[in-house]
Formats: sequence, structure tokens, C-alpha cells
Amino acid sequence: MLLLDSLGFRPAETLQLFTSAVQAYQKCFEELYSWFPEIQIGQPPDEGLLDTQRQGARIIHDLGLQNQTLESVTQLAGKVERLRTALQTAITLSVVI
Repeated sequence: MLLLDSLGFRPAETLQLFTSAVQAYQKCFEELYSWFPEIQIGQPPDEGLLDTQRQGARIIHDLGLQNQTLESVTQLAGKVERLRTALQTAITLSVVI
């Protein structure tokens, strides 16, 4: 034990640091879990889901919305979808007339 101490290896301190890191990771996961309930501990996430989330994050960044809340981005997406639908309807009606 003295040899390990002289080499700077302290098992008790190392274990405490490791425990703290695991607890911090678990706390972070618990805080983020409500955002991504479809991701379960110990289960690999669906690749399509990850691609969708990456694409959404990229679009949010490209639009400069990264400082907005998830709720406001969701509301904006809903407005854009309604506008797209209305525009598509208007185009369809103008072709029919």
C-alpha cells in the first residue's frame, strides 16, 4: 500500500472520484430523460431517431434558434407547418381555377 501511495495512486480517492463522476452522469441523464423518454438505459437508441434528432439540432443551429426554449422552437415549427399547408392549398386551388 505504501508503494502505491508513493507512486501517487490512492485507491480510495480514485474510487471516490469515479463514484462522483458516475453520480454526475446519472443526475445529468435524469434531468435530460424527460426530453428523450424513448432512450432507455442499457438499450441502444434507434438509429432513425438519432438521425432525426441530429437533423433537428442542425436545423435549429442553422436558423440561429439554439438559444430558444424547446417549447418556442416547437411552436415555431407548428406555425411553419400550418403556413406550408396553407400555401400548398393555395397553390392547389390556383391550379384548379
